[in-house]
Amino acid sequence: MTLDPRHLSHLLAIHEHGSLSRAAAALGVSQPALSNSVAVLERRLGVRVLTRSPKGAEVNQFGAVLVRRSRELRSLLNGAEQEIGLQRHGHSGPLAIGATPSLVESLIPQTLRQLHQDSSALTITVVEGHDDLLDGALASGELDIAIAAVGRPESSPELIEEFLLADPLVLGVGYDSPLAGRAVVPLAQAREQPWVVPRPGGSAYAQVHATFLNAGVPWPDNCVSTNSAVLTKRLISQSDAVGLVNSLTLLGWDAPIWPVRLPEAGIRKIGVRRRRIRELTPLANRFLELLRDVSAGFANAASPDALDKRARQRLRRATSASNTPLP
Repeated sequence: MTLDPRHLSHLLAIHEHGSLSRAAAALGVSQPALSNSVAVLERRLGVRVLTRSPKGAEVNQFGAVLVRRSRELRSLLNGAEQEIGLQRHGHSGPLAIGATPSLVESLIPQTLRQLHQDSSALTITVVEGHDDLLDGALASGELDIAIAAVGRPESSPELIEEFLLADPLVLGVGYDSPLAGRAVVPLAQAREQPWVVPRPGGSAYAQVHATFLNAGVPWPDNCVSTNSAVLTKRLISQSDAVGLVNSLTLLGWDAPIWPVRLPEAGIRKIGVRRRRIRELTPLANRFLELLRDVSAGFANAASPDALDKRARQRLRRATSASNTPLP
C-alpha cells in the first residue's frame, strides 16, 4: 500500500492550523474524521506522527518529514493545474527561477531576453535570494531551478548540480580610488582602504571570509556590511570604498568601477541546482538550453583581462573631452 495523499493533506492542515479543531473547520470535516485520518496514517507507517496537548497538536520528527513532503506534493499539484490552465490559453509556463543577487544583473536578463524571442506568451517568476533561501524554495517545490554557486560541501544529495562557468573574484574600486588602474594589489595593502563586505550567511560572505582567512590577513577594521547589491555598487563607485566582487557581478553593473586583481582571490563556480526527483517542463528545459549558451559567452567576458579592457574603454570615453590621462 502507498500513502493516501488525503491523509497527508490532513496532517499538513493540522500542522499549519495548530490544532485538530481549527484544521477540521478549515477543511470542512468533523474533528473525529480528522483524528481518524491521522490514526490510519500512523497505523500505516507504524509510528506516531502527532503530539497532542491541551494547547493543540504539533508534529514530531516523523510528522515533520510528512509535512515537508506534503508541501512538495501540494506544490506539484498546484503547478500541474496552473500549467494546464496556461496551455489552454496558448501560454507557456509556469517557470519559477531562483538566482543569487549577482546573477540577476548578468546571466538572467540575457537568457530571458532570448527566451522571449521564442514566445511572447510566457509566465515566468524570478526570485532573488541567497543560498539558504533558494535551497529551501527548491525543496518545497516553489522553484523549478536555481542559478547560484555550485560545488559547496553542504549541498543536499536531493539536488542535481550542473556547472556552467567559473566566476573569478576581483577587487572592485572606484575610478577616483588611489588603487584604480593598478594591475595587481595584495590583499594586505587593499585592507587599509574602507571596505564593503557581505553580511554573514550565504556563499558571498563565505568566499570573502575565506579569502582573508587563507591569506592570513585580518578582517578590515573600516567596513560596511550589507547584502544589498545596489548599496555595494554605489559605495564602491562613489567613494573610496573597495570590495571583493565576482566578475559576473561587475559585468552586470553599469557603474564606474575598476577591477583590480588580488593574488589571494579565488574563483566561484556558477551553475544550476534543481531537484533530483522533479521532471522539468519543456519551458524549463528550453531556459536551461539558452542559459548554457549565454554562460559560454559570459565566461570570456568575465575574465579579469576582459574586465580591465572594458574599464579602460569606459574611462577613455569619459575623459576624452578633458584629455585627462589614464591611470
